[in-house]
Amino acid sequence: MKKRILRIFKDHEIEVDDDIIEESWITLNLNGRNYFRGIILNDAIEYFAMGFLKSEGVIKSKSDIKKLSIGSGVIDIKVKSRGKTPILPPFEKKKSISKDIIFQIGRDFDGIGELYKTTGGVHVCALYDEKGGLLFFFEDLSRRNAFDKVIGKAMKDEISLLNKIIITSGRMSSDIVYKVARSGISTIISKSAPTDLAIKKAREFKINMIGFLRGNRFNIYTNPELFLEH
Repeated sequence: MKKRILRIFKDHEIEVDDDIIEESWITLNLNGRNYFRGIILNDAIEYFAMGFLKSEGVIKSKSDIKKLSIGSGVIDIKVKSRGKTPILPPFEKKKSISKDIIFQIGRDFDGIGELYKTTGGVHVCALYDEKGGLLFFFEDLSRRNAFDKVIGKAMKDEISLLNKIIITSGRMSSDIVYKVARSGISTIISKSAPTDLAIKKAREFKINMIGFLRGNRFNIYTNPELFLEH
């Protein structure tokens, strides 16, 4: 939305119509009980709900969902009753990834996300195939929400996440690594930094982790032998 603001410069000031993020609150009720409440960008709500439950270990696939309805600020979901999915055992090592593909993804990622470019107030998360082709992306106020929307769309469209690459504009914390592990993604890339526990967990689950992908450089935090020069 547009809001009239006063913009200050060193030697003058002007009134402009600025692009402002619209923040919404969402409540997710699971099997009749409140399970989550937080802020969200009000789009792709179904994808968010499905991806959130997947990455939290509540469901394994969309067949676990018995009913999903979306109202004004409320998601009501009924799922098959079972225990929370445990963290997966360590992944087997995946295919090697060329540095050229990583840089290609970085250049492409810099060009997406219109809301991010116009407001600077959201995170972007995108899914790429192993050849560096963009599959889709989402923006949200929270990097976790953007991640969950990506996972939810992949689940609904029955897209395998094996050997897929996910990239985020936000930092990589341990909770994001848990989401990656539960989703079955092998590689996570960020324009930002990881935390120490995120690196530890990525190594434990043999997830490929790349940070600070900016311009012509990036940092490898796990499995450096997989990033080969072709």
